Amino acid sequence: MTLDPPSTNPVPPTDSAALPDEKAVIEEPGSKRCGRDSTPINPKASRIANYYKRILSATDMELYLEYFVRPLPTTFRVSAAHKPRTFQPRYSDQFGILFHRFATEEQDTSELGSKQQELMIQKLPWIPGGWMFTADRRVIRLSEQYKRLHSFINLQHEAGFIVRQEAVSMIPPIFLQARAGEAVLDVCAAPGSKTLQLLEDVGPTGLLMANDADLKRCYVLVHNTITVSMPSLVITNCDASRYPSLPGGMLFDKILADVPCSGDGTLRKAPDIWPRWSPHGGLSLHPLQLRILLRSLQLLKVEGTLVYSTCSLNPIENEAVVASALQICQGSLEVLDASHIAPSLIRSPGLTTWPVVDPATDDVIDSVSAAHPTSRGNIYQTMFPYALFGPNENAFEMHASLQLANLRACDKQFSAERVSPLPHDIQAQLTRTMRFYPWLQDTGGFYVALLKLAKPLPSSESSAILAELISSAASFEKSQLELFNADACPRPPRGIPPPMWQDLPMQPLKDLEIVESVKKEYDLPEDFIGSYVLAQRQPEGASRIIMISEKVANIFLTGNASNYQTIFKVVIAGCGCFQKQTGNDKFRATDGTHIWRIPQSSAPFLLSNAQSCKRALPPVPHDIFMALLSSGLDSGETNDQTVLFTELSKINPEYVQRVTDLKMLGQCILSIDCTETDCGAIQMLEGMLFSGWLGAHSLGLHVQRRQRAALYEMISAVNIKPGPSRSARQKAARKERREQKE
Repeated sequence: MTLDPPSTNPVPPTDSAALPDEKAVIEEPGSKRCGRDSTPINPKASRIANYYKRILSATDMELYLEYFVRPLPTTFRVSAAHKPRTFQPRYSDQFGILFHRFATEEQDTSELGSKQQELMIQKLPWIPGGWMFTADRRVIRLSEQYKRLHSFINLQHEAGFIVRQEAVSMIPPIFLQARAGEAVLDVCAAPGSKTLQLLEDVGPTGLLMANDADLKRCYVLVHNTITVSMPSLVITNCDASRYPSLPGGMLFDKILADVPCSGDGTLRKAPDIWPRWSPHGGLSLHPLQLRILLRSLQLLKVEGTLVYSTCSLNPIENEAVVASALQICQGSLEVLDASHIAPSLIRSPGLTTWPVVDPATDDVIDSVSAAHPTSRGNIYQTMFPYALFGPNENAFEMHASLQLANLRACDKQFSAERVSPLPHDIQAQLTRTMRFYPWLQDTGGFYVALLKLAKPLPSSESSAILAELISSAASFEKSQLELFNADACPRPPRGIPPPMWQDLPMQPLKDLEIVESVKKEYDLPEDFIGSYVLAQRQPEGASRIIMISEKVANIFLTGNASNYQTIFKVVIAGCGCFQKQTGNDKFRATDGTHIWRIPQSSAPFLLSNAQSCKRALPPVPHDIFMALLSSGLDSGETNDQTVLFTELSKINPEYVQRVTDLKMLGQCILSIDCTETDCGAIQMLEGMLFSGWLGAHSLGLHVQRRQRAALYEMISAVNIKPGPSRSARQKAARKERREQKE
């Protein structure tokens, strides 16, 4: 394996990936993606190839057929959330070193087939911490040769240190350019890789509302963000096209609308799309995509920016949606030139004209009336590269009366007298949108438009379409409250936990003595909470306190707090701040009250200066920290997670003596002494804080087992397979009891 310098030139074709001839087929034996068996398909004879021949040039079409049958390179991004600024570059460098070692550790070149090439890894030049290596993920997963490498990558991903994310999926947040403290909406967020990027940009003091219409996908989003939960994060479960308005006229600074799409840009990782693709997919999604975009614009501040994106190259889902929004917004919306953002990222300009294909006949049509009768219900005037209104029509009157449903009605068909091309200014703006083709930098296909709301949107009186969207959102808010108040909200399916709004909504912290207790116990400054707001979910006797940002509190803890949590169908919000420390009386405070523990999730936000905290241990030497990381990793017993002082004294007796002299029991805060060590990898942990537990005869880390195993492997290059977690053991025990009953 070799480390390649980043390339900014289009990837040249190679002999091993020549253009497939008429006999070429794509086949994945045994593949059951999306519940379907993969069917051999001739790319040149497919409907999708026939469709894109009408859109792309002959040269681009050859590249299309060449690159979309190639396996997709695997890409990763190093997460910087919850970490000091120095963590990402240092971790990224160490990741590259270990990748090289594990990829060549057991390599036997004699076993390499003629078509299998040596793994090459390179940094993505347009995103910090981004990596790409030239192998499909299936090669890594299924090859015995790369078993060690696969284990390493899996563990780092599960621990939350790296994010397995397609390269083009990283692009929309880059162009959105969210800033710390801003209010941002990710309106179609699941599974959450882009949400993780936005969290790093927004930080703990802002607001990031991540939404998905499917509750199951919301819990996937929860799972993927749990290791980097922040006070600024709120996950909601709403229809994006009817997303509720924020209270008090609040609006978002930035919005990411990565809308549902046909996904034909993902052919490289989902070859099962080839045989089942149809023009109907893009046509059926177009109206939903347009509604989501327009509703998102209604939630955006003037001068705010919105990124519209899809993983499709179909202009019906891309340029047609943007062109329609530009016309409906009547000059309020503009497409920004993004050429200065990530200049090393190669992109092609958006299209200004495109065909509309009837899915029933596969013929190009130029009007709704020309469509086959079975297709007319799916074809809208907004899909055509024409102006919505003819040159002789009164635009003001048409905007005031035209509704979305009318855009496909027969009495609104195009005629020769009223057809006019898109205005020149809209065509010019469409060329500022961006298409990312696979042959530009060996990625999947993607479309991105950076939009700015330059002035207020037209009023409801002057735009029936915008008025319809406002009315639909208000109707959703009202019906949601009525269902909740009547206790008629449907419960989640079996196996899915009830979301926060339906189970125990947040409410302001009632017992303010908890804050005073924590401040006293940890010897923290008067303003250690800062601008964060504390909340609880249990009505009485709360054992866990939640921390949310001020922006989150202004929405969900104002007035009747449960109302807005119900309207937005909040699944989860904020992060854990304090947890009641129960158990042996010797771990209580001197006055006999319970001590409140600061968990790992909130320690970076509350303890900016760890050494000023009374419960902070002296900086931990490298050798002691490695012993704490590795303790009990392969065990399922909680007691094995701590290390006895007798064992630690064999490593560094001076440090153990300093700790025992503190005469302290219970939670402690640990930081790493990165100065007196010759281990370069440990430097990545400089400035990081860890929650720990100090007993009368032992010391341990309060860090998830997978995270400890991942850090230990990253520093030492030694793999210890983590033992089962508590939840895994409980799940196995329940299964065993069920089997015994049967």
